[in-house]
Amino acid sequence: MTQQLLLKMHRLTPAMLGIVAGSLAFLVVSVCISLFYLLAVQTYDTRVRDRVEDLAMLAATVVDVESHAQLRDPALTDSEQHRKLLEPLVNIHRIIPEVHYLYTMIIQDGQQYFILDTAQDSRIDKLPDTESSAIMELFPTSNPHDSEARQALASGRPFVYPDYYLDDFGRFISAAAPLMRADGSLEGFVGVDYRISAYEGQLSQLRQTALIALLVGFIGSTLIGVISANQRARTQEQVRERIRAESEMRRAKEKAEAALDAKQELLSIAAHDLKNPLAAIIGVSDLMQMSLQHVPNRYIPDNTRTLFQKIPRYANNMLKIIDEVLKAETIDRIGMQVADKPFNATEAANEVVEFNRFASKKKNITIHYVCERSYFVLGDRDRIMEALDNLISNAVKYSPPNARVDVAMGCDLKQTMLRFSVTDEGPGLSDDDQAKLFQKFQKLTAKPTGDETSSGLGLSIVKHVVEAHGGRVFCESEEGFGATFIIELPIVNSQPLYASVSQQREPETRAVALPAG
Repeated sequence: MTQQLLLKMHRLTPAMLGIVAGSLAFLVVSVCISLFYLLAVQTYDTRVRDRVEDLAMLAATVVDVESHAQLRDPALTDSEQHRKLLEPLVNIHRIIPEVHYLYTMIIQDGQQYFILDTAQDSRIDKLPDTESSAIMELFPTSNPHDSEARQALASGRPFVYPDYYLDDFGRFISAAAPLMRADGSLEGFVGVDYRISAYEGQLSQLRQTALIALLVGFIGSTLIGVISANQRARTQEQVRERIRAESEMRRAKEKAEAALDAKQELLSIAAHDLKNPLAAIIGVSDLMQMSLQHVPNRYIPDNTRTLFQKIPRYANNMLKIIDEVLKAETIDRIGMQVADKPFNATEAANEVVEFNRFASKKKNITIHYVCERSYFVLGDRDRIMEALDNLISNAVKYSPPNARVDVAMGCDLKQTMLRFSVTDEGPGLSDDDQAKLFQKFQKLTAKPTGDETSSGLGLSIVKHVVEAHGGRVFCESEEGFGATFIIELPIVNSQPLYASVSQQREPETRAVALPAG
């Protein structure tokens, strides 16, 4: 059906196609504007009703019901008790300009009598659109919703009259909130008459906006028709332009690939040329260290010996940076190549943790490692160990001396995803730092605490490795409170950590053997 319709549209002349396209566009615009207008009217109406209901409930909370019950004599007008009860309502009336009347009433023998009226205050009574009511003044009413309102008030619920009313001063909406005694009976209610002039002004603006939108929609639909009519005439030209652009893109891609290969070759040559002198520097420095052991301290100062001892470390750091740069460039060029076989991730994590304990001892950092099962994942064991080592070594690198690094391996509740986490006590990461994580050559505000070096490539390599294994890596951190890096990988199998030990134990044996460590 769709293909037939497209075929018929294709057969139309440019002029007919423009008319059809413009008419459909204007129809859609008209329907959308009508729906939005009706929705906005309903939203405005709900908003003004919620507003007056909230206002009535607020006014009810400032009325002392026990004192209000004692105010039944007109002679108490302008008494201290009367002014004390009236003042909170007057304050609300003065703060909210949309309030027309704010009052309290009681119901006796089916009749409604005023008690408090903010117009009883001289500050409100001087307004041109208010008339005050006296204490116990009868308020005759014939509103068809009075019975419904009294039922709601008796049950302790506020009531908003569904109909607007009109007087000499404008259009208003009314609401009432109950005043309940301590025994749960109804003392009376607070009434609010609320101006809707602002609401009507908003509706007027909305109608004007809708008409303008229809006009704009008509103009836009006309333009769509004109554009549709001209589009067919330019189709062949666009096709030719697209073919030409694709050809240029192909040539640009070939040049970029050639440039990338040249860069990779240049990096390989540079790395090869740098590794030999660096290795020579390391060898010479080692021989120098051996020779300096036999030289008395009075001939060579301690600070000079310290500089000689730093030469191998600086050279090894340069070699490590060169390897990371080459590895990152290889990943960008050919992608991450990983093996496709299961291996014990727990054993791999154990090896990485033990390896990093040597570096952590230099800064007196304790690595606390927790794992309760053997988890097996599918992929390249060496690559995963490289990613885990990067996270742990970073935690040691950015933690202060005498700190603690927590390493944990577990899984989710469904035991489908392995979860490896590393938590440090470093300076944490700001929001800007977290936005730059896992990107190449990104230097963060946090600095290593032991003069270690950082190439800005480690976390980007971790991200490539983990995503190549179908997992994800992310960070949870708050500036000043350390950071937690988490790797999640799919689990292919899991086993109890000490299953083999329990199977070898005789059934009659009741002694408990605790694993070392």
